Amino acid sequence: MEKLAAYLEWARQNQILTEFIEGELVIWILVSLLFGFFVLITELRLPLEYYWNLPSYIFISGLRNLKLIRKKPVWGYCLDRENKNIIPVAAIELIDINTKKTVQLTYSNRLGQYGFTAPAGQYYVRAVKNYYLLPSILDPENIQLIEIRESYSLPVKIGSAPETAPQINLELQPVENFDPKDPIHLTRHYLKNFIFALGNGFLGLAIALSFFAWAIVQSILYGLFLTVGIILLFIKIYVLETVSQAIINHGH
Repeated sequence: MEKLAAYLEWARQNQILTEFIEGELVIWILVSLLFGFFVLITELRLPLEYYWNLPSYIFISGLRNLKLIRKKPVWGYCLDRENKNIIPVAAIELIDINTKKTVQLTYSNRLGQYGFTAPAGQYYVRAVKNYYLLPSILDPENIQLIEIRESYSLPVKIGSAPETAPQINLELQPVENFDPKDPIHLTRHYLKNFIFALGNGFLGLAIALSFFAWAIVQSILYGLFLTVGIILLFIKIYVLETVSQAIINHGH
């Protein structure tokens, strides 16, 4: 600890280092955060209007995981129809069957689960995720779909008792299936994974540099950069990069 304190004191007195931290380093960290942020947005794959409620959903989910507020019932899973893998962070809407207006909006969690707490009645439940299409046989009167390639909908009925909550898995059909024998698909797959991993690396770099700079100059700006970087990396690792990508049976 004494060596660390001595190094920090030396760094604070080093004019060249402090000028770099207060000047060029700000740009490097900002670029790293922006790159990581745009990679995250790309990885989430949601239509633009569904991003605005995502921060509040993540915050409330954190409170639920800490058991500070009551968890919602699990109605089912959001799944890829072809391989039955879970789909995290799909926007799930509960829509009034008469007015066709959204009553509640939630997102599938990192395990692919979703659920609502709503009054008894008849609704549509709709899952929205870019690059998935709507099977035509399940199209309930085309309820103001953003694009037919970006949704999956079906009618549900909610009873008055909690135990009557629907048990429905939402299976989204991908627009294009991955073919491991196709060199174009394989190249795109590895390129996409490389970019996503690079986004993690840039966020990690931004966090490390922000912490280093904050320890030396103790600027509020670097404290803000550090907080933003940690939040973005948490979303990528905890919410998106789940360890539960195995096949989930309908009766699970």
